[in-house]
Amino acid sequence: MVDSKSTISLNKVILFLLVIMPIVESLNGLLLGHHISDIYRAGLGLLILVYIFCTGKYLHKQSFELLFLLLLYIGLTMFQFIFFHGDITAFKSDLKTTTRIIITPLYYAYFYVALVRKDIRKAELVKLLTTYAILYAVLIITPTLFHTGYITYDYQGTGFVMVGHGTGVGSKGFFVEINSLVGILVIFTFYTGQRALAFFKKGNLKNGVQFVLILLSLVMAEIITTMKTGIVVGVIYLIYFLPRSFFVLRKVITKKQRRILAELLSALIVVLSPFIYQGFAKEVTLFIQRNQYFFDLFDGNLLKFITSSRSVFLEKTFKSINRADNSLFLHLFGGRLLH
Repeated sequence: MVDSKSTISLNKVILFLLVIMPIVESLNGLLLGHHISDIYRAGLGLLILVYIFCTGKYLHKQSFELLFLLLLYIGLTMFQFIFFHGDITAFKSDLKTTTRIIITPLYYAYFYVALVRKDIRKAELVKLLTTYAILYAVLIITPTLFHTGYITYDYQGTGFVMVGHGTGVGSKGFFVEINSLVGILVIFTFYTGQRALAFFKKGNLKNGVQFVLILLSLVMAEIITTMKTGIVVGVIYLIYFLPRSFFVLRKVITKKQRRILAELLSALIVVLSPFIYQGFAKEVTLFIQRNQYFFDLFDGNLLKFITSSRSVFLEKTFKSINRADNSLFLHLFGGRLLH
C-alpha cells in the first residue's frame, strides 16, 4: 500500500487533472489528430485505479464492483474479437469505445472512495462542479467573441470547419463532440439554477447572483451551439427559474434590497441587449431557417424532426441487428454488427 503522504499527493494530482478536464477536451479539438483526450483519459484512469486499489487501509465493496465492471466490458470486447470478427482495427475501435463507457463509473468510484476516506470534502466536490460550469461556458463563449472555433452545423458536413473558413450555423468552441457537450451544458444549467435558488432561500444574495450569472452564461452557450435540445431546455428552465427566484426573494429580502436588485437587473439588460442582439440575431435567424428546412424535409413528421431523424436510424438499426450473424449477442450485450 502507498503511504499517507503519497496518497495525499496522488489525490491532489487527480483533482487537478479533473479540474482541467474541460480545457483538455477543448484542446483536443484545437489540436486534432494528437489524441490529447485519449492520453488524458488513460492517464487519469490509471491514477484513479492506483488510488482506489493501492491506497488506504482497506478496499471498499464499490472497488470490487468497479473491477468486475472493467473486466466484464474488456472481456466482452475480447470475446467479440476472438469468436466473431477477428479484425484488429475493429478491436482497437471497440476497446476505445469501451474505455469511454467505463470512465464514468471509474470517476464515480473515485469520488465515493475519496469521500469515504475523507481525502476530499463535499465542499470541494461542489467547487469542482461549479468550476466545470464556468469553464464550459467560457470555452464556448470566448471563441465566439473572437470569431473562432468550430461551426456546429457546417454546410460542408465535416463537423470541423472553423468559423470564418466556411458556412454553417452555430459554434461549439473547439470541442469535438457536440451532443455530449450540450448534455453537459443542460446538466449544469439545472445545477447552477438550483444552487442559485438555494442561496436565495438563505438570503445569500451575493452567491445567489453569482450563480445566476453562471446560469445565464450557460444558456448563452446553449444558444451559441444552436442545438435544439440545448436551446429548448435552457429557455424552458429560465421560464421556470425567473418567477421562482422572484417569489423566493420576495420572502427573504427587504423592499430596499428588491429595488436595488431590480435596478441592477434592468441596467444589466439595457447594457447587454445591444451586444446580445448583435451577436445572436444572425445565429437565431439561421437556426430558425435551418429547422424550418428540416421540418419541411421530413414532411411535417414531428417525431423525425424532434429526433433529427434518429428514429429512422433506430428502426433501421434494429432491423440490421435482427439480420446479423451475432444477433443474440447484440441483443444481450451490444457490439459490432456482423453480416
